Amino acid sequence: MQDEAGKGFIAIKESLRQFVEKVFPNITANFEAPKQHWISWVAQRATLAPKNNSVDKINAIISQELLPGEAIMLPSDDSTSEPKDSTRFPVESLNKLTPASLPPYHLYLKKGIVLMLLRNLSPRQGLCNDTRLVLSRATNILFQCMIASGDHVGGEGTQTKNANESPR
Repeated sequence: MQDEAGKGFIAIKESLRQFVEKVFPNITANFEAPKQHWISWVAQRATLAPKNNSVDKINAIISQELLPGEAIMLPSDDSTSEPKDSTRFPVESLNKLTPASLPPYHLYLKKGIVLMLLRNLSPRQGLCNDTRLVLSRATNILFQCMIASGDHVGGEGTQTKNANESPR
């Protein structure tokens, strides 16, 4: 459904899943197409939500229901840099927090899923804030992605789970 100006905006009048299926029509077929097609197709789409819990729901529908393949679950780190802080900040409480600049405690990813950088990692390689990436490989400590937006489309980036460490 387009707005009065015809700019391609979709109003949510149905369920969230129906909304996702309108924004990402035939997502499975496009996901299984050659990688360059997937990157081009997904780079033309975006959703904007007012709250993080809406974003989490949309991401869950896409990654856990619509995209094929096995998901990998990555938990966040459960330690503090200072041992004395572990008694001041109980892990159970920290795991329930969902600040805007951090991923959820349990992050579910699949090969081919689109990610967005939230900080500059390597501007010379095109790994800047707001860059879209397509996940090529993920382990508990390493992400390997293909750049899907910006001047370095098609380039690759590898990063450890802790953005302050260099990949080995």
